Amino acid sequence: LGRIHWKKGLERTIRALRGTPVRLLMCGPDEEGHAAKLLALARDQGVERQVRLEGPVAGDDKWALLAGARCVVLASDNENFGNVIAEAMCVGRPVVVSDRTGVSEIVLRAGAGIVCGHDDASLQTALLALCEDPAQGDALGRAGKAYAQAELTWPVIAARMLDCYRPQGPQ
Repeated sequence: LGRIHWKKGLERTIRALRGTPVRLLMCGPDEEGHAAKLLALARDQGVERQVRLEGPVAGDDKWALLAGARCVVLASDNENFGNVIAEAMCVGRPVVVSDRTGVSEIVLRAGAGIVCGHDDASLQTALLALCEDPAQGDALGRAGKAYAQAELTWPVIAARMLDCYRPQGPQ
């Protein structure tokens, strides 16, 4: 869920599907005509039946989609945060992120999913782990949800921001 963009690592995600039962649903606005390239890659890799591309999803449909996912993947080449990962954690779904995402530290701290390397094999291993062991995924999802409820709410974030801007020391 998010922009269909080259930096999101979607090519790597599609290549990681080879030889697995994993299915990928990509939802979001198609920036720069990237979707056609992704669908062509899926055909070339022989995984076209495992890949589906939809337009943007919002509101209740977005939350239902997140809640029904086996896991949520963000294999970006670089990403300062990744809102979709925080959203997935909020609904208790496990996540797979590349070690090049800013949210990877939160995923590790929360025990909310798997942080993988920036390569096809590492991503494939992470996806298979969650596909083959749904109980593990559910446990990671519960941990992520607990962390999100404790640390990623607006009141908690606002209080931290206030602390950042509160004068320190003698005035």
